[in-house]
Amino acid sequence: MSRWSAWLPTRTWNQVVQNAAFASLELDAWLGLAAWAAVFFGAAWLGYRRDQGRNYR
Repeated sequence: MSRWSAWLPTRTWNQVVQNAAFASLELDAWLGLAAWAAVFFGAAWLGYRRDQGRNYR
């Protein structure tokens, strides 16, 4: 066992996509995705508010 195996994901990208497509992610994964979506939305909203929409028209 390599020393990196503890840090590497054990699922392939195909498995991750299939899990997301069939909504078989666990609750903590959905909460994590929702939290990151909120962070990115908040950052975009604050950037929009800062320049009062001048660069978004």
